[in-house]
Amino acid sequence: MPNTQKLFEKAEKLLQKQKVDSALEIFLKLFEVQPQSEAVLLNLVDLSSRLGRPEDSLRYNRLLADLYIDRQDVSKTVVTCRKILKAAPQDVSTLAKLASLLKKTRKTAEAADAFREAMELHRRNGEIAEALECLQQVVDLGPGNIDAHVELANLAGESGKMALAAGTLLKAAAIARKNKMEDRWAELAERAHQLDPANEAGRVAAAKVCLARDRAREAIALLEPMSPSKLEDAAILELLCRAYLSTAEYAKAEPACLKLYQAHPETIGLMEQLVRGLLGTGETARALSLVEGIKEQMYWRQERKAEFLALIEQIYQ
Repeated sequence: MPNTQKLFEKAEKLLQKQKVDSALEIFLKLFEVQPQSEAVLLNLVDLSSRLGRPEDSLRYNRLLADLYIDRQDVSKTVVTCRKILKAAPQDVSTLAKLASLLKKTRKTAEAADAFREAMELHRRNGEIAEALECLQQVVDLGPGNIDAHVELANLAGESGKMALAAGTLLKAAAIARKNKMEDRWAELAERAHQLDPANEAGRVAAAKVCLARDRAREAIALLEPMSPSKLEDAAILELLCRAYLSTAEYAKAEPACLKLYQAHPETIGLMEQLVRGLLGTGETARALSLVEGIKEQMYWRQERKAEFLALIEQIYQ
């Protein structure tokens, strides 16, 4: 095994005499022995550049970046990656490494920009899976960014991944609704359902939009075909009750409202709507029968007593 210290000293003397070619040969020998040496790689980067060998300089810089990553030396890795990208802006692998490091150091905006650049390069290369992964990173860095979610959904839709596209749009819709952006919420929720009609979460979201926009019959058409197990879900069953009541389909509303009320007595307001609806259509006997079932909860709760008496008065009239 060669004496590395002597080789280093010999290379330094050659450099002092401006014998760059000869010094490079020495460092190449050192590289064979010490491929993980930072000093050797730094000299190979420098000497290759001085001798007009940019591809060799890039190769050794990439090895340096990997060495720094292994050592978890973030600052040196970032500097080295930027040097590589300055010489080779299309180096998507290095760009992805840089983005990950920026994310790790909580430089969120810079990391998002780097992931976006990497995404564009992957798209140009036809690497859609990698492009989607980069966009997912952008979304993770800005979880409240609706536009980033929509961009991911668009790319997923273009690549035929409809389940991913719909799921991402539903997340964007939830963000929009949380921020009281009702029109955007409605647009995104309905678009999610259109992209993936089999997605039950999308179907429910679209039904909510229909109810909010006075399109109760459309909501019924969306909800009724769902599996019986899903219709046991209180939130979905409540939507269906509201839709039936809005369209005066009291025969359908009655079993749904009763089931919901029995499991969740706090939904008594829907039972009241049902009773008043039946009264409006002249079905007084049916209304009385339902009132009999809810009178205990209404009459003995002080805050509901006045409503109960008003209901009884309406039946009497």
